[in-house]
Amino acid sequence: MEIRWQPGHLVRARRELKPLLSQARWVVEVGDARAPRASRDRLLSEQVPAARRIVVLTHADLADPQATRAWLRALRAAGEEAYAVRAHRPSGLQPLQRRLAPPRARPPAGLRGVRLGTAVTLQRAVVVGLPNVGKSTLINALARRSRARSEARPGTTRGPQWIQASEGLELLDTPGVLAPMGVRGERAYLLAALGMVSDRSFPVWEVAVWLVERLGLPDPALGSAEATLEGMGRGWGLVSRSGAVNTEETALRLLQQFRRGSLGRHTLEEPPRVPAEPGR
Repeated sequence: MEIRWQPGHLVRARRELKPLLSQARWVVEVGDARAPRASRDRLLSEQVPAARRIVVLTHADLADPQATRAWLRALRAAGEEAYAVRAHRPSGLQPLQRRLAPPRARPPAGLRGVRLGTAVTLQRAVVVGLPNVGKSTLINALARRSRARSEARPGTTRGPQWIQASEGLELLDTPGVLAPMGVRGERAYLLAALGMVSDRSFPVWEVAVWLVERLGLPDPALGSAEATLEGMGRGWGLVSRSGAVNTEETALRLLQQFRRGSLGRHTLEEPPRVPAEPGR
């Protein structure tokens, strides 16, 4: 399967992204914990050195926790600075907040011990990632208020906007970016299942059947993933007057349930194997 979904504002976003990357100390690359490899922009590592890049895996509350820990170990072993967050749980953001916090200027030696106003240097971070990966939700959580527009559909953020997250910290919310050549193969199925491309850009029934197989949901009594999905549609009452299952509505219902976490916590990509640390 191949997906070529490139709305005009996303094409413009990729073209305008490179100069924006140089305007900040940090580049926060946002990925999805359910597919940490497929949900990252492969071209970003060529534009930003690892020393300035922080990888943040969102939707950790929807992913398998053991797999997320394994993915973090693998990323860190590869030299990446990586965190996994539940954007709707502020307490889980503390390690990332401490990392992004601007350094506080030290007072001159002769004034140490004297109460002065807090001196904070301005620190900036550009937040980048694929459409609907959770960039705006992450920014709102870091700012502890709804500043960036956030919706559960790709393409919500239309243009870059600087947002004051805290004293001395500004975050740049950017539109999602996709490779101009589109996506194909298994990565296309993964991004479609996660809702990172428009549901109108791919065959929803085909992706839903793939997801049933990937999650191990086929009913042995029915014999196939497609028959299992049809059975789900009948169970949901998505049947026409002629008795046929409405395949599009059934597929969309399954995809929506997966994206919300109604089917449980699942990670769709196996983490790379990392050698155990000495002594463990």
